[in-house]
Amino acid sequence: MNDSFEKKKKRLASLENGRGVKFLLNEGYKILENPIVMFDTSYNLLACTEGIVTDDRLWNEITTLGLFSHETVKFFYTEGFIDTYAQTDTVALMKSDKLKYDRANGILFDKDGIQLGNINVTACLKSFEEGDMELIEILSELLSVELQNSKFYQQIDRIYQESMLNDLLEGNIRNSVIEKEQLAELYDELKPNLYLAVVDITQCEHTLTHLAYFRDLLRKIQADYRYYIHSNYIVIIISTDNNLLSVKKDLSKLNAFFAEHKIYAGISSRFQDLLELQKYYREAINALNYGLVGKKNQQMFRYDNIKIEHFLNSVKDTVDISEVISPVISLIQEYDRENNTSLLELLNTYLSYGMDTELTCEIMKITPDELPLILKKLEDTFEIDWKDGDLLLNIFVTIKMIDSFQS
Repeated sequence: MNDSFEKKKKRLASLENGRGVKFLLNEGYKILENPIVMFDTSYNLLACTEGIVTDDRLWNEITTLGLFSHETVKFFYTEGFIDTYAQTDTVALMKSDKLKYDRANGILFDKDGIQLGNINVTACLKSFEEGDMELIEILSELLSVELQNSKFYQQIDRIYQESMLNDLLEGNIRNSVIEKEQLAELYDELKPNLYLAVVDITQCEHTLTHLAYFRDLLRKIQADYRYYIHSNYIVIIISTDNNLLSVKKDLSKLNAFFAEHKIYAGISSRFQDLLELQKYYREAINALNYGLVGKKNQQMFRYDNIKIEHFLNSVKDTVDISEVISPVISLIQEYDRENNTSLLELLNTYLSYGMDTELTCEIMKITPDELPLILKKLEDTFEIDWKDGDLLLNIFVTIKMIDSFQS
């Protein structure tokens, strides 16, 4: 390392915390001779060196719009930048033939090692020199300390609400009277009817390093709900004046976005007391798991729609299915074995999808002309009356019991 580097390093190390984030960024700019931008884990602008004019597309985007666009974040992902950040806690160089200038990225951490954001130095005024990465690392450490004592810290972490929510989801309620008062203060704008949604992004084109990004993106799509991160999920507290939550009406924007990006969610039943959040979190998880195994043509799975299956699964070790199974089902099973047919599977599909003939044909891979013949065979051979609701309920519940008890 040359004398110039040592002088820069000494000058940078002499900077004291307590004078603000912008002071450190501006001083860092003087030392590194390249502009610096600071953004949170959701790619929202926190601060940048002032008075800089560049022809760099990414610098101009975030400093003008206040965030990196969704397309830019997808670009970071496809170029491997985000995976690089996830695998290192030091400064990483970002090089791409699609970028006019190289840039270096430093990570900002809190005292517990949780990532708060990034700083990004763009080599648009001069190329990086030997030792610049070490200088950026020192600046990152200074900014990490400064950040926690600044106005940006609550903006980034929302520490208090996140901590309270995590305690509720994990059942860590110490004093229900005090916590109820705190919750009333934090959530005073919630409407009376609540639902909890658990969102899984693991099948999306992005990785789990984007949880914070997607949380804030969903907040922008539908701002009237509360969004958090817990245990590799995005958790949404949904509140409504209506006694019944409508996915088609209330959640249409989120549902459309989920369909586009292969995102799935489980939704709890209705509740009104946030102190019971853990119970409804488990409901949402169960709904999500049941949905992912079964109906892939949906994005959102409601616990209200799988309550019977969940109940049957919970009691399967205490019930002898032979005592309650419908005789019709036994006969169909026997027929399927002897004739190598799938009548029971078709019957289950037909009833599960509300006797929707088009969907049944699609799932069972049969033609619209074949289905009426099969239904007529079920009607004639096994005396299934399609207008007898009690019989159909008995058959349907028996099929669900078989599925639950044999799984």
